[in-house]
Amino acid sequence: MALPTATTAASIASLTLLSFCGWGPGGGGGGGPRVDPPRWETAEWRETGDWDSDPGDPDTEPPEWDTDPDSDSDADSDTDTDTDGDSDTDSDTDSDTATTTGVVRSSIVASEIAVSESNTCAVIADQVTCWGDDRFGMVSGVPTSPVRDVTLGWDFGCAITTTTDAVVCWGDDTFATATNAPAGAFATISAGTSHVCATTSAGSVTCWGSDAFQKATAPTGVPLFNASAGDQHSCALTAAGDTQCWGDAGAWTTPRVGPFDAVDAGRSSTCVQDNTGIIPNVVCNGTFADASPLIAENFDLGRNGALCLVMGGDISCLGTTTTPPSGLDDERFIDVAVGQSHYCARSGAGAVTCWGTSERGALGLPTAE
Repeated sequence: MALPTATTAASIASLTLLSFCGWGPGGGGGGGPRVDPPRWETAEWRETGDWDSDPGDPDTEPPEWDTDPDSDSDADSDTDTDTDGDSDTDSDTDSDTATTTGVVRSSIVASEIAVSESNTCAVIADQVTCWGDDRFGMVSGVPTSPVRDVTLGWDFGCAITTTTDAVVCWGDDTFATATNAPAGAFATISAGTSHVCATTSAGSVTCWGSDAFQKATAPTGVPLFNASAGDQHSCALTAAGDTQCWGDAGAWTTPRVGPFDAVDAGRSSTCVQDNTGIIPNVVCNGTFADASPLIAENFDLGRNGALCLVMGGDISCLGTTTTPPSGLDDERFIDVAVGQSHYCARSGAGAVTCWGTSERGALGLPTAE
């Protein structure tokens, strides 16, 4: 989910980290055309500048992806078997498997990143570019107007336009996240699994989509800022920096006294950023309660159950066996976004590095079908 920025009633700063975190089963395949992601650099590319076996001929494009591995002349080592004895080849079993895990680094310069179970999005010069699963138009249906605060839910995305601060959503509309998007100007927006919450600069929160556990029924009567939509609950901050959560929020249904700079609602945890001391830290309930406080300058709490922290340019993650890469000598991470089975981070220069398992090309790698 998107991690809201620190705010007061008078000011809401824009945070360049956006994320979906944990959302329904990845799946895909279907309807839209394949859309290649921005050029991703493998370790070979970084070291030699060459994709092929000719070290003297640096390539400018990665190799073509085989999107139909069974349409070639069995170069993919398919073993075809005759199941009905009529001498033809009725079925084939692919013994080859496309690379689905790894670490990739993009040559794009992004001001924001957002990830979901099978998509990755980046904002480049105020334009959102997405890759991965296009089953619901998540890739081909992105808004063409300049946007900020891109956030991804379960097969849908939302953002705020830079010209009018209006909400725009695309992708799967099962929960009416697009058709019920509110009119008006908003300062922040956050997509959960099946609902969305947006906040005005005056402290008014509007949520829509699935209202299971009343997670989309935002409190009224007190100004709230930087609302974060989680899996089955939502949270926001008061003007004083205290938490206010609703839905299936567990122990934090009772407000936690701040002041806090940010709140992030996840699947089975809620975390807040506390920068009041000399050392910035993150405090959580639920899954990560015993580990709190955690030293971090930035963080993202995923609804896949993982928590990733940014400190000193490096990333550490809890609740997952996926190991994040170390920052390169010329690259220190400032943002991190937690998806379902892949993760992305952004450096101060805007370079994007992703790692984990690629669901339908969300990592920027070809995926076995």
